[in-house]
Amino acid sequence: MAFSLFILSLGSVFSGFFLFDFFIGFGSVFWGNSIFILSKHSLHLDPEYSSFLFKNLPLVFSLLSIFFALSFNYAILVLLRFGYFNCCRVNVNRVFFVIFRFLSQKWYFDNIYNFYIGGFFFKAGLLLFYKLVDKGFLEVYGPLGLFNSIAGLSIVLSKRQSGYIYDYMSLLVFCSFFIVLAISLCF
Repeated sequence: MAFSLFILSLGSVFSGFFLFDFFIGFGSVFWGNSIFILSKHSLHLDPEYSSFLFKNLPLVFSLLSIFFALSFNYAILVLLRFGYFNCCRVNVNRVFFVIFRFLSQKWYFDNIYNFYIGGFFFKAGLLLFYKLVDKGFLEVYGPLGLFNSIAGLSIVLSKRQSGYIYDYMSLLVFCSFFIVLAISLCF
């Protein structure tokens, strides 16, 4: 997987390097007037004529930060492995291990994000949508509510049964009215 992504990234980098002027270079007519910009708001010429240092400053800082992070992590690993901090009263190995773990695991951004932001939406989804909507509203007015109302109605109607025809007919009219009302409420 990593090898195929590496090959694709090489193709992307080189095609971007060689086809940059064709797509977004100065004087390119590839995009035409797809996005109209007034001439007084035209700021896209400034990056074209800026110095080489300012264009490559993000790359330089990225490479420097990678170098410093790797060297710091390597130094901490070496110092922890050979036990150079065993002479202090404070457990320095533990302190450096916590710092190393903090720096080697993306600075816990995922944990912070999942705890504060994702956890909020998870709890809101549980309390609001599952407990209130699914377990509350849909069960009270859905199949469970319909089952309970029909069960209660059947108990009441079984007590009304007397064996006479006019009782059966009134019961039939009442049940058909209730069924039509229930179907119309569902739609």
